[in-house]
Amino acid sequence: MFNIIIKQNDICYETIDACAVTTELKALDLPSIYEKIISKIIQSFDEKTFYNDLEIEILKCKNRLVIYSPYIGLFRTQQSFRLQMFANLRQQGVEIVIYCKGHLEQSKKKETRDLMEKWQKIGIKINIDDKYHQKIVLIDSSILYYGSLNVLSFWNTNESMLKIENKNIVDDMIKKYDPGLN
Repeated sequence: MFNIIIKQNDICYETIDACAVTTELKALDLPSIYEKIISKIIQSFDEKTFYNDLEIEILKCKNRLVIYSPYIGLFRTQQSFRLQMFANLRQQGVEIVIYCKGHLEQSKKKETRDLMEKWQKIGIKINIDDKYHQKIVLIDSSILYYGSLNVLSFWNTNESMLKIENKNIVDDMIKKYDPGLN
């Protein structure tokens, strides 16, 4: 969070949370400032740009990484979620929690089961429930990725993800989708 001070006609407006000032910015007809603030709070990605940003943020993770991905695909996990990256995070004390479906084809594949066992051996908590279909990543209770892309299994489809860095929104999603912190 950051302070924003806007001065117009000798009247100063100050806020602590950028979202709280967006209505004022619109009313003051300051669209360029409004757009700059919004672009810092919400960013959009497609299947081509998402993983680069995600990896940068995951490597900065200090406390907790939560991934909701209904499916686990070996290609994606070998490309973007290498075992060594997760192992390094765990060695740094980062808690990693994965939510995925269980009864589907993935749980019948030996390679997928083996990968999940390796993750569990390094201390990753895996929650399996056929109700899980969200596509969410929560990083350190400060960053939320939310959209249509199956983070651990994406292969070759058109997808979109939003990155949201707004404490109120992230906290709301944590209440709904990260029971370990509630």
